[in-house]
Amino acid sequence: MPNAFRTAAGMTGLGLLLLVMGAATLGPFLAPYDPQAFHPAARLQG
Repeated sequence: MPNAFRTAAGMTGLGLLLLVMGAATLGPFLAPYDPQAFHPAARLQG
């Protein structure tokens, strides 16, 4: 298993995993609005 992180594919996989984990962790800061909030007037705007 330690040799998997020495290959290009292993490092790419690790980078993608860290990217997804970072996006999941920082998600509330990237989109700081309530996803459950409903604004009927805003839905009617084009």
